[in-house]
Amino acid sequence: MIYEIVPDIEAERVKFQAGETDVHGMPGEEFAILEPLQEEGNFTIHRRGPALGATFLAFNMNPGSDPESGEPYLAAEKLEWFWNTQFRRAVAHSVDKETIVQEIQEGLGYPQRASISPAAGDFHNPDVRRYAYDIDQANEILDEIGWVDSDGDGIREDGAATRSSSRW
Repeated sequence: MIYEIVPDIEAERVKFQAGETDVHGMPGEEFAILEPLQEEGNFTIHRRGPALGATFLAFNMNPGSDPESGEPYLAAEKLEWFWNTQFRRAVAHSVDKETIVQEIQEGLGYPQRASISPAAGDFHNPDVRRYAYDIDQANEILDEIGWVDSDGDGIREDGAATRSSSRW
């Protein structure tokens, strides 16, 4: 087996299409380009299910400070937001995973519901809590924790907005 280092995924695809390589890890956006070329290019696209990698949203919840500067890693109000379970639930309800898969990943992705991909076998927990895309539910939760649009500009401010300019 010979590995060739190329500058980017586009160069990898070009080499594959030219017959210079035998394997190409195709991202979803290339499906429309390569799918109609399978017969003439003498290759087959295999959909192998979820990959081990994942794209996910994470919140910095580190309460510590930089040891050199003494500056906190995160502003106090953001730390308060991110440690708030209700805030995180509202965010979870505001992410439309199905639309992301269909419109961004060309229908060739899988919603990520746990920190470990289903491709990881026994390490994956399929029974994690699922948060349906539900903007009404997200808004209800934000209302409950005091995140309201107090000035009518369409942007919610946290409950401490009268004390600071914290906005989301």
